[in-house]
Amino acid sequence: MYILMEIVSVSVAAAAAAVLIASIRRRKRLNLEVYNIINQNQYEYVIVDSRNQNDYLKAHIPGAVNIPEKQIKNNLPTENMFEKIYVYGYSYLSSGRAADELSRCGYFNVVSFGSFKKWKGPVESRAERENKAEQ
Repeated sequence: MYILMEIVSVSVAAAAAAVLIASIRRRKRLNLEVYNIINQNQYEYVIVDSRNQNDYLKAHIPGAVNIPEKQIKNNLPTENMFEKIYVYGYSYLSSGRAADELSRCGYFNVVSFGSFKKWKGPVESRAERENKAEQ
């Protein structure tokens, strides 16, 4: 009986590790997908920053629109219900909640790609905007 319990424990741990690895790979792939779309500028898409306005103003992904998570239902990002929408926030959980709300509002192509902290691509910051305005 003890050996069977050990086998089950090891199997559960291995399955959990596999799920975690798959999740990390998915997030990295989505990060790369968004990075490529921004740089190619060929596709119609919307990037939604679901953080609060102060954090958005400090730094955000270029071209992202700021719609805080709690305001998404009343401030929809686009009229095109089929347009690809990428959502990020404070965490994978918060961006997932915002993406779920957009899906409940009728959008078909909504993807949550996680935390802004994990973003490795270009960032627009308040300092950059102020420098551009001065020039």
